[in-house]
Amino acid sequence: KLGVLFFFEVSGKARLEGGDFIPAGDTALIGQGLRSNAEAIAQLLKADVFGSKRVAVVKDAWKNQDQMHLDTYFNVIDKNLAVIVEERIDQFDDSGNIIKASDPAKKSLVDLYEIKDGKYVKTAGDIPFQKFLEEDLKMKLIPVSNADQLKYGINFVSLGARKILAIDGVSEGYKQRLANEGVDVTWMNFYNLTGGYGAAHCTTQVIRRE
Repeated sequence: KLGVLFFFEVSGKARLEGGDFIPAGDTALIGQGLRSNAEAIAQLLKADVFGSKRVAVVKDAWKNQDQMHLDTYFNVIDKNLAVIVEERIDQFDDSGNIIKASDPAKKSLVDLYEIKDGKYVKTAGDIPFQKFLEEDLKMKLIPVSNADQLKYGINFVSLGARKILAIDGVSEGYKQRLANEGVDVTWMNFYNLTGGYGAAHCTTQVIRRE
């Protein structure tokens, strides 16, 4: 009814779930971890289904149900602003000293693919995810506590630049950090759906965004 047609389907041992895909300008982010595997991503790359100049494969070695998809521990608010679970990044003071270190077991790595002669070619491997976000994509990262992550604080839908639909019940501190960055948030009571182990981003597929 929407006029949207399927044009590719993964096969064999490939496993793929939508929560692992996040677009970011000319770069597509795809999570490889508990739910989406390397075989699925290899098929997507070979078939050139991303429609972007670059694909960043975000490899999560932790593979934990609490953060089963990329969108459960990371999400994009604007082209230069994102949120991420605090244990996955090092936090620094103004002098560049680490004030809160990441958990090594939860640090993701990025393999980068770029279109060359009509096909995706791997151009870099095992880039720390934080480094890729901050230095390549030029994103400021808002750290999110485990408590707020478990309350689906990261699982929001971006409607446009710094405008999101998010799940209420998170801490006032997290709400204030978003407000300080000029984020326009509509907080929703999503209780009847979070019981199914998902939230706004999990239950929404953006077909077109203006």
